Amino acid sequence: MRLAIHTNALSEIFSGAVDAVSSAAFLSSKIAATPELIQEYAQTIGTDLGFQAWFPLAMAHGRVTTHEIADCPTALRRLPLGIKSIAAASYFGASKLVARSSFFSPNEISHFDAVGVNLVDLSLPANTDHGGDNPIDNISTTTGGILDFSVLDRYISAEDEIIIYDKYINNNSCELIEHIAFKLKRNSTLRVFNSAKTGPHLLSGPTILRRLQAANRHISIECQAASRAFCQREHDRYIFFGSRIQAIFSAGLDCFGPLNRQRTNRINKRSQISFFDVSCQPSQYIEGADNRQFPINFHS
Repeated sequence: MRLAIHTNALSEIFSGAVDAVSSAAFLSSKIAATPELIQEYAQTIGTDLGFQAWFPLAMAHGRVTTHEIADCPTALRRLPLGIKSIAAASYFGASKLVARSSFFSPNEISHFDAVGVNLVDLSLPANTDHGGDNPIDNISTTTGGILDFSVLDRYISAEDEIIIYDKYINNNSCELIEHIAFKLKRNSTLRVFNSAKTGPHLLSGPTILRRLQAANRHISIECQAASRAFCQREHDRYIFFGSRIQAIFSAGLDCFGPLNRQRTNRINKRSQISFFDVSCQPSQYIEGADNRQFPINFHS
């Protein structure tokens, strides 16, 4: 995992204003930084010897290029200029930003919330897990649990494109995909791949497409079977949030289960959802049955 660290936060860390345990946790992570943020670091704390020793190691694979920024989702490119660079670094840092909330105005924080940036406050207890290697997050559903789809919302909110793969999509799976479609911003793209197999509880591509179009008529939606070779090769179920996050489901997209009789909550089944930062992974492809290839960054 990579963290984005605000310049003022980094100044506090190297000045000794943050406790040693938390500082070590923050500084042991790889970071994501845009050219503008790197320039801020150099101007503000570039003469600090500790920073000079730490920075080259922390930046391994962490530089966010101007090309990446140009290709980042529309919601980030439309942010106010004053926070655009730090938000882009946070986006490529798995949406985690080390900063005090006092560094920003309420309006700026609302912009961060809208694109899924999660503030990791310097004031948190020293034993708080500030992140490390992949996976960046895990969500467990338990038999009879009541987790709902909203636990995925912070991964959906910034994206222009989401790709979903599950061989076997039933009604419960489709309800999750409908939620994702509904949450996507106008003019976004949603691509769904299943297998060509049919069964009494499985939904066909045309049926899935109709339901998703009803959920959101302002996005581009495509449903098709993945190629036989891809289905034979890939057993797990995946959601690709843009080119940066891959979620791997251990027990199908239907793990959140159906609604209860009162329609007040879902009845989960046991599963594990693991989230991987794949922004630095080489691009691979998911092949459709029509032989078209769609690029994905795949966790290896």
